[in-house]
Amino acid sequence: MVSQVIRALAAPTFTDDDQTRSAQLVNASLFLIGAGIMVGLVAAGLSGDGAILLPVFVVFLIGLSVLRYLLYRRHLRLATLLTVALTWVVTTFAAWMTGGVYSPTNGAYVVIILMTGILLGARWAVGYAGLSSLSVLSMVYLNSTASQDTLLPPINIWVSYTVTFIVPAIVVGLAIVQMNAAMRRTRQSETSAQGFQEKLKVLHQVSLTLANTDNFDDLCQTAIQLGRSHLGFDRLSLWLVDEDLDKMIGSFGTDETGQLRDERGIRMQIPQAAIFREILSGKMPLHLWPNVPLYNHHSEIVGDGWNAVAVLWGRDSGIGWLSTDNLLHQQPTTPQQLELLVLYGSTLGHLITRKRTEEALRVSEEKYRILYSNTPVMMHSIDSEGKLIGVNNHWLASLGYEREEVIGRKSVEFLTPESRQYAEEMVLPEYFRTGVCTNISYQFVKKSGEIMDVLLSAIAERDTEGNFVRSLAVLMDVTERRHTEQALQASEERYRALYRDNPSMLFTVDREGVVISVNDFGASQLGYKIDELEGQSVLKVFHEDDKAAVTGQLQQCLQHPGNVYQWQFRKVRKDGSILWVEEFARAVTGPTGEANVLVVCQDITERKQAEQQRMQLALEKEKVSFLQDFLGSMAHDLKTPITVMKINLSLLEQLDDPLKQQQRVKLIDNQLTFVTQVVDDVLTVARLETLPDLVFRSANINRLVTNIQYNLRPKFEHKALAVTVDLDNNLPTIQANEEELQRALINLIENAINYTPEQGSVKIRTYHETDQVIIEVTDTGIGISTDELSRIFDQFYRASNANEGGTGLGLAIARKVIDLHHGAIEVQSVLGQGTTFRVALPVTS
Repeated sequence: MVSQVIRALAAPTFTDDDQTRSAQLVNASLFLIGAGIMVGLVAAGLSGDGAILLPVFVVFLIGLSVLRYLLYRRHLRLATLLTVALTWVVTTFAAWMTGGVYSPTNGAYVVIILMTGILLGARWAVGYAGLSSLSVLSMVYLNSTASQDTLLPPINIWVSYTVTFIVPAIVVGLAIVQMNAAMRRTRQSETSAQGFQEKLKVLHQVSLTLANTDNFDDLCQTAIQLGRSHLGFDRLSLWLVDEDLDKMIGSFGTDETGQLRDERGIRMQIPQAAIFREILSGKMPLHLWPNVPLYNHHSEIVGDGWNAVAVLWGRDSGIGWLSTDNLLHQQPTTPQQLELLVLYGSTLGHLITRKRTEEALRVSEEKYRILYSNTPVMMHSIDSEGKLIGVNNHWLASLGYEREEVIGRKSVEFLTPESRQYAEEMVLPEYFRTGVCTNISYQFVKKSGEIMDVLLSAIAERDTEGNFVRSLAVLMDVTERRHTEQALQASEERYRALYRDNPSMLFTVDREGVVISVNDFGASQLGYKIDELEGQSVLKVFHEDDKAAVTGQLQQCLQHPGNVYQWQFRKVRKDGSILWVEEFARAVTGPTGEANVLVVCQDITERKQAEQQRMQLALEKEKVSFLQDFLGSMAHDLKTPITVMKINLSLLEQLDDPLKQQQRVKLIDNQLTFVTQVVDDVLTVARLETLPDLVFRSANINRLVTNIQYNLRPKFEHKALAVTVDLDNNLPTIQANEEELQRALINLIENAINYTPEQGSVKIRTYHETDQVIIEVTDTGIGISTDELSRIFDQFYRASNANEGGTGLGLAIARKVIDLHHGAIEVQSVLGQGTTFRVALPVTS
């Protein structure tokens, strides 16, 4: 009941502490005024004035109730103003009613001035001081008038009351100003402290989150993300240093747009500035650069601002640093933010160190588990009672048991009776005492009943107090080792017979093409000793023209292990003679896991020679066949002009007319010219067919085309043909045989002249494409039908619409010359519109 009354009479609370204190003061003032009014009401009643003053007191009480209502409705400012005003009115009214102009009234007014200053501020205090001075002086004046002492109060009374109220008001006002400034600073400090406390709480939560990350990279990435999103840093970047404290190793950071950036591939030299060494040594856990350029990951300046670096502290040294700046939001730095950066860096340093240790331990444990489970040696562990608590896969496979059949059973249960007695009476007591035993000879019994001889060695693992925890025992199957040794010896014998003494050439080559091993036969066939080839490049024994192909074949073999590849190349003996070999190669795995190539070589020189002889014989047959066809075609082409010449010679003897004789002589001369051209073309074809190679020299195609056009000008003029020559001024030189190439181009251009009617046109153009020089000859002649295009390069072939007396060898000669230049020739033609020949020659030959 009492607590409910107290809560009902208490002032309301506000979210702001200052407002709550003001409400409590106003509430107390209202109760004091109410109490004073009640005392006055009682006093008035006792003096006989209660009836007169009762309405006034009731009004005051109603006013108090209204003020408390406003206060509880949280109209604090209005309630405060009215409370101060009511207090002043009540005080003045009491003074008027009692005539108490002096000390009591003055004291009440001073209290009101102080309360006003506290609740409303210095200006309101000065205002009420002035109003109180006027009120008191008015009462003094009225009292003086009533007593007829004087019309006006003396000047000293004016000064006295003015000083009484104004000076305290000014002093209170100044004090209040100072107090308010101090309170503002206090509130700011409290707000900042509260904010920092909140950040520390967030830092604690961030630390817990980071501690639970799965791996080291997740830790670093999450540290940047949470540092920005939860701790309020602008840009962050996490850098670690290598073991030599020489290089900075990137982790994760923030780019100039605020996005997370993976910086794990970045390695940079640590700046030589002493400040960075001091940061890593812990002498300076934080350094701030206040006004500096800010950079992106390309070392480009992207803005200005402050940059701070805090050390990542490991167990006893700096392992890196955490840097931040204000590029994105340009916020000024604060001491709390820098202190938070130091704490975050220290936290990250410990977490990174721990995560690295955990990962190293996990990797170590995983390696141990894999090594223990999969090592190809029998291993088991027993506890202090001799029971098996772990066996590896090879142990199970060797003895033929499943894991659940052996775990929990004593290890001696798997020994023969003799070995079990020896273990229990001699070996195990000594082992549990010393913690070590070496090469103990036991006999194990397999699940199948077979006996296995083993050598057992074991060490004990103890806890910090020296108590036995478990053993680690390694068991070597002596019988199997003996079998293995015997098998190895037999294998070596087989290897020696297969490899060293094999009548085939055997080479083993590594990834770099270096000979690892070669057998005696392989070395002797090439005229070398084994030590002259091993350690040398395998290309040493190959023909220069085959080396590039050999390298490619070896790489292809290494890229496709398991596949068997076959090829034929030329090898060069030590004396320089050529040896043709057929090789079979396959990628194999060496003893340390590296990939090598095993090559088996067979001497096929005699087979190659036989093949060449067969090819030469076939070629000779082909030449005979060709010669027969060639002579048949040539005989057909020569028979007609010879017949014409014979007829004209016979007629020439019978003619007496000199003019007709001259015509017959000219006709015979034309036929002789045709026969001569046929013979020249035949000789050219024969020479090109038997010529092994052409001699190439640097040639300028433009100059060659210009000379041909100049030499053929009479033929162009004879048929009134328009000639256009379009030469590429930037045409590169090529390697060519100018004499043969000129012959081929003349045949193409003469072909255009011969099959282009009078008043037609011929265009010769040169240009280049990538690594080729192009010569085009275009005419407006009779064209070639589509059916005949594929045969125009055949010897002695003439198109059906040809009306000129060509030999039929010009285009065949041209194609042969272009082939010898490693080029290509193409033809495009439209019947009745013209033909274009396109020759492409390589820039290098």
